[in-house]
Amino acid sequence: MALITRIGRLFNADLNAVIDHIEEPDVLLKQSLREMQECVLVSQARLKSQQVQIKQIQNSQAQAELKQRQYDEELNVCLAAENDDLARTVIRRLLENETNLSDLKNRHHEQSLSIQEQQHLIDEQLRDLQSLQQKVEFLDTTVTPFSPNTTADTITAEQIEVVLLKEKQRRQNS
Repeated sequence: MALITRIGRLFNADLNAVIDHIEEPDVLLKQSLREMQECVLVSQARLKSQQVQIKQIQNSQAQAELKQRQYDEELNVCLAAENDDLARTVIRRLLENETNLSDLKNRHHEQSLSIQEQQHLIDEQLRDLQSLQQKVEFLDTTVTPFSPNTTADTITAEQIEVVLLKEKQRRQNS
């Protein structure tokens, strides 16, 4: 039984080593960096969309407040003229507008909270992204792949001849 367990562990260790070798951590890290950058861009686009929406809500809110003042003035005119039927119509529009204005204020508050949350999320993502970028930069500076042709291409035949002649001369003198 112990032998089977040990063989199983050995097999798992070898399999994990093969997978680690295949995965190439620097490539995976760079892919994670690209995915995180994309995620930040999506979050920033979402934030901009929310900011546009809140401006639209603010514009609608300003229009509703203007209507509210107009309806209030119309109501004053109707009451001064003692026209109750017309005053009822204006009051209906006034109440509908108050409801609309209240809804707009609630939406504005909710959107403001959503924007704060989105900004907090983006700040976290940017911190994580910066940390990951530092890891990638560290990996790029510490891991330089060995290429056997790089040194051979830079050494010329003339340099070899010069070193050969110097070595022959040094050995004759000694």
